[in-house]
Order: sequence, then C-alpha cells, then structure tokens
Amino acid sequence: MSDDADPLHRIIARKVRANGLNPRWWVTNAYPWLRRRLRDAAFRGLMDLRRRDAFDHYEAEWDNLVILDACRYDLFASTHDLPGELEQRRSKGSATSEWLRRHFAHRDAHDTVYVTANPMYRATEWVGADLSGTFHDVIDITEGAFVEDGTTMPYTVAAAAAWAADEYPNKRLLVHFMQPHHPFVSAFARERGLLDPEMRLRQFATEGETHRDAGPWQTWSRQVDEGDLPVETLWRAYRDNLKLALPAVHDLLDALDGRTVVTSDHGNMLGERATPFAETVWGHPQEYQTPELVGVPWLVTNPDAPRRATTADPPIDRTARDAADDELSDRLSALGYA
Repeated sequence: MSDDADPLHRIIARKVRANGLNPRWWVTNAYPWLRRRLRDAAFRGLMDLRRRDAFDHYEAEWDNLVILDACRYDLFASTHDLPGELEQRRSKGSATSEWLRRHFAHRDAHDTVYVTANPMYRATEWVGADLSGTFHDVIDITEGAFVEDGTTMPYTVAAAAAWAADEYPNKRLLVHFMQPHHPFVSAFARERGLLDPEMRLRQFATEGETHRDAGPWQTWSRQVDEGDLPVETLWRAYRDNLKLALPAVHDLLDALDGRTVVTSDHGNMLGERATPFAETVWGHPQEYQTPELVGVPWLVTNPDAPRRATTADPPIDRTARDAADDELSDRLSALGYA
C-alpha cells in the first residue's frame, strides 16, 4: 500500500476490493502496512505525551542564550567548567530543525538577534516553516571564510556574538555554536579518521536531518557494529568537541551584559536504545523524546546580573544587512577569525 492524494479510507477500500481475496496480499502487504501504521501512531502518541513537559527556551528569563548544538545534559555536566547554577531541562525537539520549528514557527522574535553557526534556520523544507522574518537580525557565519574543516569554529562564533552585542545593545542575543555537534575536529578525532571530509555545513540547509540522521552517524554506527570502531572513541571525539567550545564560551561570557544562560537545542544518542520499541539510535533524529536527546543543560551563569532593557523592532532590511555583514567580516578578519 502507498499513500496518494485520496483520503486514507478510500485507498484502503480500493486496495481491499482489488486484493481482498488474495491471502498472499494480506500476509505480505496489508498486515505489514497495518503494523507500521499502528507502530507509527503509537510512537507519535507517546512522544506527544512526553513533549507536554517540554521547556520553552524562548519564554525563559535571559538576555543572552548560548546554544551548544547537540550537547546532551550528562556530557555537559561532566565536562564544563563554566560559572553558574546548572539544571536540566526537557527540550522541545530532538534535532535543530524540530527545535526551531517548535519555538519559532508561529512566533515573532523581533527583540532577538540570532548569531548562528548552524544554517538550519534557512532550511525551510526541513524546519517546516519560513523563519526569514522571525528575528530582528540573523548573523549567519556558516559560509565562506567563516568555515574551516566543514564547520564554524567556536572563537569565530564568540567574536561574531561580541560584535552583535555591541551592534545591538537593546536586543536579546541568541548565540548558536555548532559544537559539540560533528564534524569532530579535535586532534584525537583527526588521528582516527573521524573528521568526515564530505560533511559540510551547507548539507544541513540542503539535506537536513533525516529520520536516521544519515551520513557520518550511519557510517560510524555500522563501524561500531562491525567491531571496527569502539564506541568509546566516538564518545571521546564528542567530548573533545565540547571541550573545544568551552573556552570560547567562557571568554564570551565576559563580553556580554545582562543575564546569560548556556544550554543546548537537543542532545545526541550514541547507540542507546529508545523507547517504546527498544530500537538502537545514533545521532539525533527528529521527534524522539529520550533522555539522551531532549535532556539538555540549563546553566544560568550570572543569576544576580541586572537584566538588559530590550525592545522589539521589525527585521532589518537587506541593504542594512549587507553593510553589517561587511563590517562584521572586516572585524573578524582583523581578529584572525575569517
């Protein structure tokens, strides 16, 4: 059975009329199709129930929200050395595309400037919403001279965020680091061949994050299954990517006024089993609500800091954006980041 433009009940009726007297059709086609439908419905229902307790990052009290992409809570808690009070939150999404959709698909964030090393906000097909007019401004550092080894390095993000803080003192600042998400760029990862030369930031805007997070995780999971890659090696590379970002985040905290929170959009799975069907999951497919995928850190770095006065203004026009891009590029080039 396959879906088409007709309502589902008409599809079923047509298939039964055509094949209902054929026992083989029931065994090889109808029953497997029904099982998949029931399984998918049960999965969606359970995930929706779990998502009821999800945390709205945008509605929380912050002036600066620092996102560490794909940073699960247990990794952050055991690795970070940042100041502040750490708690765990349940994210609304298990992938960046889902996180963006569930937070911003029906919301104007015109009091916010988005500094991002992840181009997913441009991937309308994958996000399921057009976010082009959502923020007052978007500082996109995902292409050209900003990119090294298929990613944007943490100090480039921090420098862009510091520039945005000076440029927009009356706006909330949403700063999206790419790490600890792969590509894994540490010396350890390079020595073990984990820096995938085919993985590029542009792929997020064109291929998105599939149900199985295909690509590197698919390859690595197969290597683990075949005994060619210890899962501990992946864990080390994942942790090293976070360690690469933390010094840049620490320095950025000193450059920001107001209340600053460090968190993540979603977590990551490294072969753990996901309920309700005990399937092994790698990476971060959408719609899952497992502790590894939606348990994220919430670190208020300066809980007693005075709040910054912010205002909501319409998104800036393209001409102004081009001029600002040139100024940002010049500043980052002078600092050696681009």
